[in-house]
Parts: sequence; structure tokens; C-alpha cells
Amino acid sequence: MQEKRVLVTGGAGFIGSNLANHLADDNEVIALDDGYIGTPENLDDSVEFVEASVLDDDFPVDVDVVFHLAALSSLQMHEDDPQRGARVNVEGFVNTVEQARQAGCETAV
Repeated sequence: MQEKRVLVTGGAGFIGSNLANHLADDNEVIALDDGYIGTPENLDDSVEFVEASVLDDDFPVDVDVVFHLAALSSLQMHEDDPQRGARVNVEGFVNTVEQARQAGCETAV
């Protein structure tokens, strides 16, 4: 993939930052992360960092491609706050896909 505008949700976490940094070689990349675990220090200077949640209604989705990696992924996170886990993982996914669709994004994965 080249010369695309790409959004990586969960983009400052371990997997997201590696994907964002790799994609930034040939694309304009935005890494969206709420900072729960991810940190902007994981990102190369060529990646734009946006501190926001996939639960927000106004994060940047004026992009060609979305890689949705934002999630509360460990059992401990869900045991500590199961409602937040469900909101981020389910509502966050639906919100991300719906905002991308409304913005005319060509691909969301």
C-alpha cells in the first residue's frame, strides 16, 4: 500500500505502533490512541499522533484506510472494569466503522 492516508486506532500500543511506523514509510499515517497503554514515544516522527478514544464522536476519519486495533485486550482489564471493556471493544468498533463509512473511507479492517 502506498500514498494512502491511513488511520491506525490503538496506534500507540505495541502492535499498532509497529504497524503505523511500517506504513509511514509510504503513506501518511495517523495513530489514534487514548493512552491507556500506548504511548506516543512508540511512534516515529513521521506518524501523526492523536490522543483520542474510539468512543469519541469526532476523531479523524478523513482517510483512505482504517486499521482498527484499539481494544482493551487483557483479561485483567476486563475484570477491573467490564463495562469499560465492553464499551471500548464493542461500541468503539461500531463507532470507528460507522464514522469511517460516513466519511467515505474506502477500507476499514
